[in-house]
Amino acid sequence: MTMKPVTETERNTSPQDCAGCGKRINDRFLLKALEMYWHEDCLKCGCCDCRLGEVGSTLFTKGNLILCRRDYLRLFGTTGYCSACSKVIPAFEMVMRARNNVYHLECFACQQCNHRFCVGDKFYLCDNKILCEYDYEERLVFASMACTPSSLAQLKRQIGGLDGPTVIEDVRKGQTPPTATPSLHPTPLHHHHHTTTPSQQPQQQQQQQTTPQLLQQGPGQTGTQTQQQQHQTQQGSQQRPMLPVFTCSSPRHLNKGTPGHLTTMLGHFRRVTRACGAFRSKINVAVAPATSLRFLGTSSRFQTPNATDVSEDSPERWPLYLDAQATTPLDPRVLDAMLPYLTHQYGNPHSRTHSYGWESERAVETARQQVADLIGADKKEIIFTSGATESNNISVKGVARFYKSKKRHVITTQTEHKCVLDSCRALENEGWEVTYLPVQKSGRISVEELEKSLRPDTALVSVMTVNNEIGVIQPIKEIGAICRAHKVFFHTDAAQAVGKIPVNVHDLNVDLMSISGHKIYGPKGIGCLYVRRRPRVRVEALMSGGGQERGMRSGTVPTPLVVGLGAACNIAQQEMEYDHAWVSKLSNMLVDSITSRTSHIIRNGDPEHSYPGCVNLSFAYVEGESLLMALKDVALSSGSACTSASLEPSYVLRAIGAEEDLAHSSIRFGLGRFTTVDEVKYTADKCVQHVNRLREMSPLWEMVQEGIDLKSIQWSQH
Repeated sequence: MTMKPVTETERNTSPQDCAGCGKRINDRFLLKALEMYWHEDCLKCGCCDCRLGEVGSTLFTKGNLILCRRDYLRLFGTTGYCSACSKVIPAFEMVMRARNNVYHLECFACQQCNHRFCVGDKFYLCDNKILCEYDYEERLVFASMACTPSSLAQLKRQIGGLDGPTVIEDVRKGQTPPTATPSLHPTPLHHHHHTTTPSQQPQQQQQQQTTPQLLQQGPGQTGTQTQQQQHQTQQGSQQRPMLPVFTCSSPRHLNKGTPGHLTTMLGHFRRVTRACGAFRSKINVAVAPATSLRFLGTSSRFQTPNATDVSEDSPERWPLYLDAQATTPLDPRVLDAMLPYLTHQYGNPHSRTHSYGWESERAVETARQQVADLIGADKKEIIFTSGATESNNISVKGVARFYKSKKRHVITTQTEHKCVLDSCRALENEGWEVTYLPVQKSGRISVEELEKSLRPDTALVSVMTVNNEIGVIQPIKEIGAICRAHKVFFHTDAAQAVGKIPVNVHDLNVDLMSISGHKIYGPKGIGCLYVRRRPRVRVEALMSGGGQERGMRSGTVPTPLVVGLGAACNIAQQEMEYDHAWVSKLSNMLVDSITSRTSHIIRNGDPEHSYPGCVNLSFAYVEGESLLMALKDVALSSGSACTSASLEPSYVLRAIGAEEDLAHSSIRFGLGRFTTVDEVKYTADKCVQHVNRLREMSPLWEMVQEGIDLKSIQWSQH
């Protein structure tokens, strides 16, 4: 198998044509792979459409396909042969490995009762047969019928330490087991996968031919072996061969692409496979022998296997997803981390009496540390909740009610999330005074006005880090310094910021911070709250219960969701820099493509201080709902998902001074980790097309084209 690296070359004399799209490459630098030249965005996997245009990476080719490593192994690779059924195990299928043999999950079972082993179970090898713990103990009970009380007690102490059938035979002859018990060396059983090379296949075929014979051997085996064992027992000079006890350990990871996994999660992987394989991961991938490529017109997509994929031309395919501020797709790597705790590691993390609870508790604490590392906190300061809404309620209501005997004033902004505003209104009903700070036209608050609003009885200041509708980043560090100087607690809703921009609670002088899992490619229904410990922030719990999470949030911690949140934070910490650069590139491409081809478009918010993945545009003389209905093949929104069902204009846009007609015509584009260049180009083209079409039907647009100032017209009301 030869390697075909992707190289970067400088165009010297004549320009080259892209092998993917057929267009002329006018860039100064271009990519060269398979003796052809490519645009950076045209070199893609023909199956999952992930970008392979990383300098130094390598490709797989199979027939007329260019494939990434993951799809090549999923479609054409094998792991080996099952030692039980002798059938081929496809690559990336989750298998069980024990004693240098591999098994299908359904094949690895007790040969006495057909009990399937799970991770965490123990199994015994007796007469070359795999037995579960109950069947082995049953054999031991039958053997004890001929034992004396002393030998039986000694035999029970050595369960699993001796070969079962041999002990049974010896005890019935009145012989006692040896006094020295050899130490046990458990062999781990884990999910395993590897890539099989052609040189390894003959060895595996030979192995799968001999393994069934070993499993079928009975207790007699050969006369020579039995005589040797009896001779060693009578001499007593050598220890008897001990019975190995094997413990199933936790899998390091579950691999995508198994037949069952592929069938149930195909639609999910179709939309998020760009997080896997060679996508943005600078890894070297082996290359199969290259062959000629057959293109579909000028498209950069190659022909894909029909048996394992879903046609993109199908009318029932999902729309393009550009609503990352509402939620993000689950990263497949997060799903891999969660699966063990959704299946076999189902213990309650608060159970302290058995290994199920201990394993879950370790997973929860590991996830707690991963979240803390992302924001620069201590893991003891992380409180798991159901999401950012609950975290905001605990922060606003909990702090206010705990210090209500001394403090009666809270400060927030007019552009906060709905849950913060409603929590403040609930405090107003309890007799609290709430100051709603206005924002400037850019969407940012005035730090001087905030400092003027502070009072001796101010208990809390709550300002969100990144706005969920217009993406404006508030001056959190300056606000935190002011609150720290006046000894006022500072809370920030960082659901749209954590994992996307660098956030450090100590640098920002934050006392409380809300985080949501599904905003950073994690699972829904999980979030956390950072609560500073030194100096301590006291919070009154909103729920009564078992006192979990330091008494602030009672209830059983959902281990799978917490593990998913921790994995999402860990991935975000590693890929934040690249994700931000990727989203910035897509954001500039989207805005430039739309604004350069049509007029009267306003970008809401401050582009200089905003997260690039949130682009809010107002299209004058176009109704936003009409544009959303026209863009039926693109998933967009007109504002916050929590208030998008309301027909009222966005309160955030009204707060920054946007007119009512422009507030009604706004569209929010949410770009994320899995958004591609083709999706952005398609969305921009369709958006310009439908905006021009809707404006042609608008009488207001016709009046504007004729030079009539609509503000000078006095409209009559009926």
